[in-house]
Amino acid sequence: MLTSKWLRAGIVIAFALCLWCNNVYGPSMRTVVAQHRSLITPAKQAFSIWGLIYFTITIFVVREAAFPSQTISPHHAQRLYLLFIASCAFNMGWLIVFSTGHIVWSFLVILILWGITGAMYLLVGELVKPPTVYELLSLRSHGQYYECTSWQDYICIRVPFTLYFSWTCGATLINLTVSLAGLGLDLGLWIYIACLIILLGIHTTALIYRGDIVFAVVGIWTLSWQVKDDDLTPTEANYLDVIQVVATMGAIILGIVVVGLFLYNYFFRKPNQRVYEGKESNAKVYGTL
Repeated sequence: MLTSKWLRAGIVIAFALCLWCNNVYGPSMRTVVAQHRSLITPAKQAFSIWGLIYFTITIFVVREAAFPSQTISPHHAQRLYLLFIASCAFNMGWLIVFSTGHIVWSFLVILILWGITGAMYLLVGELVKPPTVYELLSLRSHGQYYECTSWQDYICIRVPFTLYFSWTCGATLINLTVSLAGLGLDLGLWIYIACLIILLGIHTTALIYRGDIVFAVVGIWTLSWQVKDDDLTPTEANYLDVIQVVATMGAIILGIVVVGLFLYNYFFRKPNQRVYEGKESNAKVYGTL
């Protein structure tokens, strides 16, 4: 079985290769994206979130390589490291496949990447205690035991994979529509609307079940950057008008859900329903966002 030392070296190497691959295939990637735009592809400014994602992942990699968390169990740390290395491999695979024009096959790669990032998100969500504001947004009872309770673990372990998975949800749905178009299918308006509804459902579920405000903010960001494209047929232009309205409504709905959950939990839930009761003495509150 691989030791934690070798796995920590592995996450450094895997992430370094991933950054190198992004640098090499970035220009051709942008060209292919421009050639295969989906009606739900957000404006290019929206993709600047990758900078934040990679920045937070860099914090995770550097911290775990130099000063790994002392509270996470070796078994869970090993699972997280292996999942992260796999995510780097499929991230690179997706970049290569998509940037070389194999659009349909790229969806299969990003679908696997979505599953891996989802597994990391669920894992860190079970291991790392979030700020108290999460309890005021979630409808789930809070009696969970967390291995990691410090704000350092939240910033360095939980936030990076929350951002990563949340953005990957939208990227996967966009890739799906591009791949269907690549198969020669004539995409109706309902397909785009269905993708937006699925995206809204994913983020709403994260809010209601986990109180995950960071996940929701990424959803609002994604839905807020729908852009007008002049190089469209009249039918596509009409589709895009509807898509923009639906995306804007989705972003507003997410914002309303955040406020509504906060008000409901703060004013209407019984105090003992809102107080965190850990199984051990790690019930320490370390702040809010």
